[in-house]
Amino acid sequence: KRKNLERILEILTMAKEKGSRLVLLPAMFHLGPVIESPVEGDPRKYFKKSYAERIPGGTTDILRLYSEKTGVMILAGPIIERAGPRLYSTSVLIAPNRGVIAKYRKIVLGSGDFGLISSGNELVVADVGVLIGLMCEEDLLVPEIAHALSIAGSEIIVSFFRLSEDFRRYRNLLIARAIENSIHVVGLGGIVSSNGRDFFEVPTMIVDPEGDIKDEVKGFEESISFLEIEKRGASRKDFRRDVSAIKKVYSWLKRKRFLSAEL
Repeated sequence: KRKNLERILEILTMAKEKGSRLVLLPAMFHLGPVIESPVEGDPRKYFKKSYAERIPGGTTDILRLYSEKTGVMILAGPIIERAGPRLYSTSVLIAPNRGVIAKYRKIVLGSGDFGLISSGNELVVADVGVLIGLMCEEDLLVPEIAHALSIAGSEIIVSFFRLSEDFRRYRNLLIARAIENSIHVVGLGGIVSSNGRDFFEVPTMIVDPEGDIKDEVKGFEESISFLEIEKRGASRKDFRRDVSAIKKVYSWLKRKRFLSAEL
């Protein structure tokens, strides 16, 4: 953990020198994919004791200090958040001299999350000068999440990949979400290594609104990608059209009794 956090400070410093205002960090950037690791006994108790943190606090306090030192905002991929008796997979946005200004708890749970991680219930669009819609891991499997973020005014969507070999196949979902919503989508992967040994990598991708891959970082060499974001020109008329279509779809599902009336 210490080495990972020291490396993050180096990356923030390099990014600042190149004029970056915001740096994205991958999922479980501080520990690696511990949620994939088998444990003895009750995994919930183990993870709560060994890895879960309050937000703010712990790792996010260190990121706050880094942000203040470099003057760079940090959008960090999910860590295991402890909130009362529940655990969440939570990404955070940290700004210089302001600390945690937004956090997003993953909504769609993966098979390894059940019984361990609780589902969030709020979408988040963060304002960093442009509006960024936040997604984590299996959220990509539900198109309505990205669509709702787009309707809410997002000018770019950032999705953090789980650091698992299975997530390499999610590239097509990233492209689909970009085309569906006419929006830039970033899928942030990472490298899993320990004691000098590389195990696997999940590529990082930047997809434009036409579905073309503008940049893809693959392999076991660390690198930094840069993206300049322009203000989005989507009209409120487009959003009204989308909302109207969604209402019709859910109205049909209710009439056919595929959804309960309270939904």
